Amino acid sequence: MIVIIGAGLAGLTAGRALLNAGCRDFLICEREAQVGGRVATETDGEFLFDVGFAVLNPAYPMVAKYLSLPDLGLQYFDAGALLLHGEGQRSALFDPLSHPERTLSMIAQNFPSWPDRLRTLALRLRTRAPQRPRDEGITALEGLRSVGFSELYIEKFFRPFFAGVFLDRDLSVSDDLFRYLFDYFRQSRVALPAGGINAVATNLASSIPTENIRFGVAAESIEHGKVSFSDGTVIHPRETILAVDARAAASLIKQSDDCAFRSVTTAYFAAESLPWQQQRLLALNSSGKGWVNHLAVLSGVQPSYAKQQRHLVAVSGVGPLPTKTLAQTQGDIRRELAELVGREALDWEFLRMYPVDHALPVRFGHKNYESGALIYAGDYLENPSIQGAMLSGEKSANLSLLRRNT
Repeated sequence: MIVIIGAGLAGLTAGRALLNAGCRDFLICEREAQVGGRVATETDGEFLFDVGFAVLNPAYPMVAKYLSLPDLGLQYFDAGALLLHGEGQRSALFDPLSHPERTLSMIAQNFPSWPDRLRTLALRLRTRAPQRPRDEGITALEGLRSVGFSELYIEKFFRPFFAGVFLDRDLSVSDDLFRYLFDYFRQSRVALPAGGINAVATNLASSIPTENIRFGVAAESIEHGKVSFSDGTVIHPRETILAVDARAAASLIKQSDDCAFRSVTTAYFAAESLPWQQQRLLALNSSGKGWVNHLAVLSGVQPSYAKQQRHLVAVSGVGPLPTKTLAQTQGDIRRELAELVGREALDWEFLRMYPVDHALPVRFGHKNYESGALIYAGDYLENPSIQGAMLSGEKSANLSLLRRNT
């Protein structure tokens, strides 16, 4: 038997890859009561809340290979961004290649400058992503500067937009990773599933027989070829795929934990009216001040996120929150929103907040998939993205089959 520990995207993809290869002798063990891991969604009956703002890019090869996209009921963001400059001032940027109907209105705008527009077009047309991005070399910020983008355009657009992607306001991730993910943004607009981001995991799991997944059982230790679980079960699998994040993996095999993560916090608000008319655009804090990085009217993109007449607004900040009470944090966020969006934001109803301390790994691509009797899976083996997590799951399954047949 092959035991897969963890029913996140990596573990589920490993199970699907095994099934596709004709192998049914595997068991996925998940400590929670549902699949998904970090890809989680909750509801209060009126709204859907993703645990941390997340979107799906259908251009990812693993998504096209393993997910049934029609079943997800995807609704798409517009390609571009709404720049919130502060004091209620805003401007909309649309990608003219994705939205040719916006070309004339974009030409009439003063920002960005024409040199920055032409450099963006060149980046859009000429980007050739590395097959496997490296966690080394020049940074994304250095890469943008090297091709001549102005500091103003970097600060007002690239920094807040890709801070939301990498959870890194310094853009210190590698230029390799930037070009890798930028290429997928070039290929497709991002989307929200009708059932929330957790629908990606449930869609992935839908083809896995129920007897191949056990819920509510946590792996407590792995040693000498045996896996011990919280319910007292001990399994001696032929192969073990450890499909958890790097921190949890180190804990299970009793190694020192030197894993660093990037964090994000998302606060949700209910608004009686649309905060802005370009409701399908991601809104960026382009003021260069404050905790808020980006906002999105999720129900304006995917109506299923709000069951009634109110609108669901997600407000995300990158990095840890200041150590304050919830009431103080709410007050700080409201004051920032009033400056960015307008005083109407003071009337939004606060719904809930999700701090995600271990959202994305800082380092990636440095660990081998195999270590003794163990096979690893997780985005930290490839790159911090849905594509990276699923690709690692497929690779781990292929390795287990190879070892099983030798």
